[in-house]
Amino acid sequence: MLGGRSYGPSSARREPPVVPHDLLSQHLEQLTFSNRSEFRLQIIEGPSGEGIELPVIILQGKRKGPSLAVTAGIHGDEVTGVAAIFHFLDNLQVDDLNGTIIAIPVLNPYGFNRVQRAGENGKDLNRQFKARSLRDQEGLYTERLFNAFSVLKVTHHIDLHTATTFHDNCYYVRADLSVPEIAKMSQIMMPDIILNHSGPLNSLRMAMASDGIVAVTVEIGGPVKVDQQLARRTMSSLGLILEHLQMGGKVPIQFQSTTDPVVCSSSEWIRNIGGGLMEIFPQVNTFVSAGEPIARRRDIFGNILNIIGAPYDAVVIGTSVRLPIADGGRIVHLGKANTKEITDR
Repeated sequence: MLGGRSYGPSSARREPPVVPHDLLSQHLEQLTFSNRSEFRLQIIEGPSGEGIELPVIILQGKRKGPSLAVTAGIHGDEVTGVAAIFHFLDNLQVDDLNGTIIAIPVLNPYGFNRVQRAGENGKDLNRQFKARSLRDQEGLYTERLFNAFSVLKVTHHIDLHTATTFHDNCYYVRADLSVPEIAKMSQIMMPDIILNHSGPLNSLRMAMASDGIVAVTVEIGGPVKVDQQLARRTMSSLGLILEHLQMGGKVPIQFQSTTDPVVCSSSEWIRNIGGGLMEIFPQVNTFVSAGEPIARRRDIFGNILNIIGAPYDAVVIGTSVRLPIADGGRIVHLGKANTKEITDR
């Protein structure tokens, strides 16, 4: 038996159209008012002429308002953000929406289909935006993708991520807190931690910011496996953003934080000195004091080689979840807490 009984909407639904990237503007002009539009945006062609396509969902309100893009899956093994977008769309009341929501659940279909972080040629797509020296496949891909955001007239952007392979994160936001609206949005989302950071060079968030788009990155636990609890928490955060932007939508707020986010002015990964089997002590979203043991290193025979202590008072943003860690490998991601970063924003 190939499958069990199927429930829900018919599988005979109409297949969304394929829209070449250079015809996106014309396609949008031809759309009549609809609560929901779906299409596959063809960015580039593969070697056999097959299109590499992104799923695009546009929810258009009856009244004018901001244009909010919510994206996930730029790293193909980061899947909780994909689930969060589905929860968000399932619970959003489009009839109450002001403005437009553009949802792209998977920005890296090649990596997503293979459960791998990078794109087809092993490069991190989130380090290729506005890198003018790059004229290879990834450079062309990200250039056309970014141009699509411009055609879609995005005003606000929330990019959903998770930790990389063999790592775990708390629920935290990366944002440039020098921009008042970004600082406000970061608080409203109720993360555990807010890390003040303008974004890695040639990242999607930095590219968005350079075009005046209000953009934040949300880190949601670990990779590969969907964390449904964090996905629903993310849905609540997106609902709070809709309220803040006066976009309506009536997304149910299923998570309410009882504490303010910890604001970090900077962070760093504590790395292994010498290879070994690591036992990491602190959990994510906990505080450690200077000198407090954060990891123990053993050799392959189980002999304890050394204890690694926290170099300063910090909050734990993320950790490695891998037992063997090579010389120089990441152990614990520590944030330097600074509660003065967001004041009267």
